[in-house]
Amino acid sequence: MDYQQFITLVKEKLSKMNEKDKDNWIYAYARKVNSDYRKNFLESLDTSSKEVSYDIDKYLKIFEEIKDEEIYLQAYNEEYYDEVYHDWDYISHYSDVFKVLPKIEECIRICYEIILAKQYEKAYLLLSDLEKMEIFYINDEIGDCGHLCLDDLNYHDLIEIDIKEFYLACLYCAMKLDKSPEIIFNYYSHSKTDLHIDDILAYGPEEIENSKSLIKKICEYLLCRSGNQATQFLIEGALYLGNQDELLNYARKAYQEHPSLYKKCCELALEKGDHDLCIEIAKEAIEKIPESQPIHGDIIDVAVQAQCDDPYFYEAAFLLKPTVLNCLHLYSANTNISQIKTQFLKNYYQNITEKELKIYRFLLGDYKEIYQECLNDKESLGWSMSLKGTIIPLLLMLLKEDEKIYYADGHVMSDLQSRLMINSSQYDLFEEYFQKWKRKFQLDESFKEVCLQWLFHEIDQRTEVVVGGMYRKSYYKCANQIIVLGEILKNNGKINSVNEFVDNYIEIHARKRTFTKEVLEGIKKY
Repeated sequence: MDYQQFITLVKEKLSKMNEKDKDNWIYAYARKVNSDYRKNFLESLDTSSKEVSYDIDKYLKIFEEIKDEEIYLQAYNEEYYDEVYHDWDYISHYSDVFKVLPKIEECIRICYEIILAKQYEKAYLLLSDLEKMEIFYINDEIGDCGHLCLDDLNYHDLIEIDIKEFYLACLYCAMKLDKSPEIIFNYYSHSKTDLHIDDILAYGPEEIENSKSLIKKICEYLLCRSGNQATQFLIEGALYLGNQDELLNYARKAYQEHPSLYKKCCELALEKGDHDLCIEIAKEAIEKIPESQPIHGDIIDVAVQAQCDDPYFYEAAFLLKPTVLNCLHLYSANTNISQIKTQFLKNYYQNITEKELKIYRFLLGDYKEIYQECLNDKESLGWSMSLKGTIIPLLLMLLKEDEKIYYADGHVMSDLQSRLMINSSQYDLFEEYFQKWKRKFQLDESFKEVCLQWLFHEIDQRTEVVVGGMYRKSYYKCANQIIVLGEILKNNGKINSVNEFVDNYIEIHARKRTFTKEVLEGIKKY
C-alpha cells in the first residue's frame, strides 16, 4: 500500500471516530508499545513546537572555515601487503587536528531536533551547508591533497551517519519550504540511496500540505532531463498524482528522454489484466522509440506476455532479442516460421555464439542439418560444452510423448534447461512454451527412425564410457537419459517394457552400485 492510499484511508477512519473512540485507540496502542520506544511514543504525543536553544551560528562559522580551508584534515598513509594482487599498497588515514568531526556529527543530530521542533528554515540552513560541505585534506608525506564530502567522511568511518535519513531530512525541509524543483531533485539525485517519494512524505512531524502541486512541478521539470533517477521520480510522481493516465501522459511528452515510462505503462496494464490496453500502449511506444534502443525490445517482451493474437510482437521479440524462450514462443501465435528463420539468418547478432545459432536453427526447423553436424562429434565425454550435449536431451524431450511419468523425465528436462541457460524463475514459462513448440514442431517419420537409432547408439556409448571410466558425477545423467530413451522406444514399439530396458543396463553395470542407485532413483514414478 502506497503512502497516498494509506493516508487517505487513515483520514477516512479517523473521520468516523468520536473523541472517546480516538482516546480508547491511543490507550490500547500505548499498552502494546515496546518498552524501548515508550519515551519516543510519549514525545510524539507532545504536539507543541519545542523551543530550540541551540546556537546555529557557531556551526555556520565552522562551515565557513571549512570552505576557506582554515579547518582541514591531516592525511597519512599506512603501507600494507595486498594478498590478492601480491603487491604492496597503502591505505589512507585521516587525523582530525581541529576536532571538527564530532561537531559535524553533533550538527546533524541538532538538525533532526530542529525539524521535530518545526523550525524548518533553521534546519534547512544547516542541512544545505552540510550537503555542500567539502573538507580539505593534505598529506605532507607524499604531497597529496583533496577534498572529502559528507559521503566520503561516512565511507571512511570518520563520522557515523545514516545517509538516507540525512537526505530525507534535506528533502523534507526543502519541500516544506517550497524550494525550486531543481533544488529538491538535486538532493534526491545526490543521495545515491534507495529513496522513494513515499519515504519523503512520511518523514517529519507534519504533513507536506502542497505535496501534489510540488511533485507536479518537479515532474514537469524532469520531463526534459535524462537519467534513471529522473525516470524513477517521474514514475513514482505520476502514480502519486493520479493514476496510469498521468504516467501515460508523461510518457507521450518525454519518450525521447524517458522511453522506459512507456514500458512501465505496459507493465501496469498487464498487472491489471487489461491486455488490450497493454498491446495498444506497446504499439504506440514502438512506433516512436527506435529499434536501436534496448527499451524497444523490452516493451515488446512485455507486450508478448499479454498473449495477443498479433504475430508481430512474437516475431519482433525474437528478431530483436534472440533467446530460447522468445524462439519457442513463436509457436504460440500464427507466425511464419520459415520467413522468420530467413530474416533471423540475415541479421548479424554480435552476442550470439555459433552453438546458440545452431540451437535456434534446430528450434526453427533445421533439425536435419544440425543432426548432421552432431554426427561429426564422436566424443562420449565433454557433453557439457558441446552442441551434441544439448541436442540429445532436446531430442529426448521432443520425442517423449507423455507428460512426466518418472523422476528421470524431470531430471532430463532440468538438464536441458540448464544447457539452454534458462533462469530458474523462467522454468514454468519454458515448459509452457516447450509444450506448444512440441505440438507444432513435426519431425519426418523417416528421420525419426534414424534419430532413434542415433540416440540409442550415443546414449549407450556414453554410458559405457562414463560408467566404465568411473565418472561418478555423471552417472545420474546417463541413468536419466536411459530411462527417457526407454519411454520413447516403448511408445514407438521398439521394446516391450521400459523396466526391462533399464534392467539390462543395471545388469551390465551390476558392480557399479552408485550407478544402480541413480537408475533406481530415476525410475521412480513421478
